[in-house]
Amino acid sequence: MASPVLHWSSQLSVLPSSEISSSLVGDKILLPQSALEQLLAAVSSTQSGSQPTPALTDTHPPQVDISWASAARHERPQPQLPHPLMFRLFNPRNNRFSHAAPLEFSAEEGKIGISPLLRDALGIDEDVEMKGAGEGELVEDEEKRITVVWKDLPRGTYVRLRPLEAGYDEEDWKALLERYLRVNFTTLTVGEILAIGGRTLAIGGKEKAEFRFLIDAMKPEEAVCIVDTDLEVDIEPLSEEQARETLKQRLARKSVGSSGGALKIGQPAKGGVLPGEYHFYELSEWDRKEPLVIELDEVDDGDEVDIFVTTSKHHHKPRQDEHAWGDSGSKYPKTIQINPTNIELVDVERIFIGVHGYAPLDIEEGGEQQAEEDNSPRPYSLRITQTEIQDTEAPTITTPPSPDYKQCRNCTQWVPTRTFILHENFCLRNNLVCPHCHQVSKRGAPNTHWHCQQCTAHGNNTPYSLRKHVSIYHTPRPCPACASSSSPYTAVNLPDLAIHRTTTCPEKLVLCRFCHLLLPQESSSNHAELLLLGLTHHELTCGGRTTNCHLCNRIVRMRDLDAHVRNHDLKRLSTPPPITCRNVNCARTTKGLRHPNPLGLCGSCFGPLYAPGYDPGDTALGRRLERRLIRQAITGCDRVWCRNEMCKTGRANLGIADDPAQGVGVAGVMPLIKKVVQDLKDGGGELGLCVDEGTQKRRHLAERIAVESVLEKDGGWDVCWVVAAVEEVSGAGEEEGAIRAWLDRNAVRRGER
Repeated sequence: MASPVLHWSSQLSVLPSSEISSSLVGDKILLPQSALEQLLAAVSSTQSGSQPTPALTDTHPPQVDISWASAARHERPQPQLPHPLMFRLFNPRNNRFSHAAPLEFSAEEGKIGISPLLRDALGIDEDVEMKGAGEGELVEDEEKRITVVWKDLPRGTYVRLRPLEAGYDEEDWKALLERYLRVNFTTLTVGEILAIGGRTLAIGGKEKAEFRFLIDAMKPEEAVCIVDTDLEVDIEPLSEEQARETLKQRLARKSVGSSGGALKIGQPAKGGVLPGEYHFYELSEWDRKEPLVIELDEVDDGDEVDIFVTTSKHHHKPRQDEHAWGDSGSKYPKTIQINPTNIELVDVERIFIGVHGYAPLDIEEGGEQQAEEDNSPRPYSLRITQTEIQDTEAPTITTPPSPDYKQCRNCTQWVPTRTFILHENFCLRNNLVCPHCHQVSKRGAPNTHWHCQQCTAHGNNTPYSLRKHVSIYHTPRPCPACASSSSPYTAVNLPDLAIHRTTTCPEKLVLCRFCHLLLPQESSSNHAELLLLGLTHHELTCGGRTTNCHLCNRIVRMRDLDAHVRNHDLKRLSTPPPITCRNVNCARTTKGLRHPNPLGLCGSCFGPLYAPGYDPGDTALGRRLERRLIRQAITGCDRVWCRNEMCKTGRANLGIADDPAQGVGVAGVMPLIKKVVQDLKDGGGELGLCVDEGTQKRRHLAERIAVESVLEKDGGWDVCWVVAAVEEVSGAGEEEGAIRAWLDRNAVRRGER
């Protein structure tokens, strides 16, 4: 349905940026309430003008026509605004224009709030004039008025973006563009600059926190709507120089060996990471029953390389301020062991590993660098195994190994008595001992040993390892993601910030289980339903939509569907096994019988044996059954498909020879038949009656499925359940899939109760 054509425009004063909420981003604007009322009136007049009013005639009295018009007004649909609403914004001071969509109709009358992007696109100056030097009042420039006109833009099909900086990698901007445009934009206009926020960084580094793109071209027009459309996006360099610089940076990353990718158990990956950058690896195949051991080694002396780990449930790559496991120390090799019982590994498909080249500038934020920065790659070797780490720490020797040993007072080593004086003189002259940890170092060598004054940590690594330790473990870090919220969080250190950003941060991205979109989880709440169901605020609203249960076709709220399906499962487990016909060749159950027969047969098998009349003790029924079995055993049924072992024809088709010990004729088979009949009357035993070809095929199909299901890991089904499934779907060989689907929905596997 085409959108109605509106004729609406207004001149509004721009609100200063200090009065605009931070939620007004992208191409969003705030309009006054009167604008919505005028738009509804314009839509109503447009729709009423397109519907002709019937003329009065002599056959319709005036009062009848008035009542008809009144009823028509009530039946007439309410005016519907076009979706989405889009406006053209025009600044008469510099003839600049842009396009926008309303976020709310909550602005003051005669005012309009516009986002920072639109403010830049329209060239609106934020300067204010001072009136009355003595009064010190700041007043808004009266000429800051723009013209707002309703505009119906076509759906966009193509857009070309040009990055304003070199070095944008695909992993940087592809996912950001998809989410940023969907959440923050309704329209795009050629010539505007998109400033897309990247990762919010907690500390300094070489990661890009913002990506800026110039909208260079679009189709079908220079301004389009990007809602409910498939938009093809091309990203091309702004100039040849930028393209060469981007290519140079990519080649520099590849020249240092491995720069990330897929990992396999036991296969090491060697590479070199630049200071301040990351190499990301991915592990998708491993034994879920064994621990994972991730080891980082072969780091040069003086280099600092850290390792961080996340899972696919976190929906982000691991970084220094956002990870589930990590090691930022200065001792190598670095080892992270993840046990299979760790709750973070539940339902995880992949594990992401980030190798970070630590840079000294990360430590001295805002300070001057002490020495010339070394931008050479930091070599490393990364290896993943599934062998549990054994405790190899050497025990502390507190007693002499033999009576003729003495302990050196300087280095605390046990030395033979005959050489003790020589050792002690040499040790006191050449070795220094730390009074805190008793670590021995050579006198005159560069002293890199340090102790933290705020904790028990110590090291003997690089000149700036102490500053790195203080920066990571003893420097408060505000969370940049929730800094603009009503309750910003400040972590005591970087590991605490990583825990916050992967657990309770309101801006942590979670995958909605209903609409499958990545959205912020928002702040925690004491809402009972949120706590009991483990939902986010968005999931509580999104899960309020209804859907049909695939088992019973009832309409159920999506957030209640899991509980509803569990009720079906409990009902399934409480269902008793179906009672099958006691004819071993039959593929039916006794379900639906109004009056069960004493032989335990289904209606089809019992029908030929039924006779009206009074039969106390079922004596006559027993004689009829005996005659039926004798006829089968002596003469057979003469059916080529028969496989009944109690039938002469069936035994011949199966190649089973008669037992000479049983004799021949009625006298030979009568003892066996009487035993079968008596077992049936006593409630036990089985019966072999000839059946039609279709029933026999269904029985063989049921037995085959029951045997094959034993090999399945979840356990197999008993024959009675498979027979019930065959009866429900009227199965044959071509309907085996439908039979198994019925069994999955309704049957109980062996050992499941």
